[in-house]
Amino acid sequence: MVLTAITARGFFAISTAAEYHTSLVRVAAARGVTLPAWTEDRPKGGMITARLEAWRWIMECPDCHDALFAERGWGFLCPNCANVANAGRYRPVVWPVDPAAIEAVLSVRPVANRNWTPGESLDDLRRENQEHGL
Repeated sequence: MVLTAITARGFFAISTAAEYHTSLVRVAAARGVTLPAWTEDRPKGGMITARLEAWRWIMECPDCHDALFAERGWGFLCPNCANVANAGRYRPVVWPVDPAAIEAVLSVRPVANRNWTPGESLDDLRRENQEHGL
């Protein structure tokens, strides 16, 4: 199923991880940060967890707490701190097992309330919907 919340592909209007890297390089350069060159190497280091916030799939840097749009299957490289604490390497990103199911449950909410954090079950989200008459 196609995700309908905003991801890196939709925000940057790109289709590949290499294009994502190019977009991050531009963002970093505007901040005066230099990112390492693109590599096909697998992400390494501590895991980053994707979450849904106001209908945007994002991931947060554990070092500087900058947040970026996430994309399933792509790693995390912070344009603010360049993942210096991870030797400048992309970090792996963990996604929920069924993000489309999460989106389906949240789609009835106002956009500002379409949020999911790791640990929340579909039943939790459905219960919240019911509590708010949705």
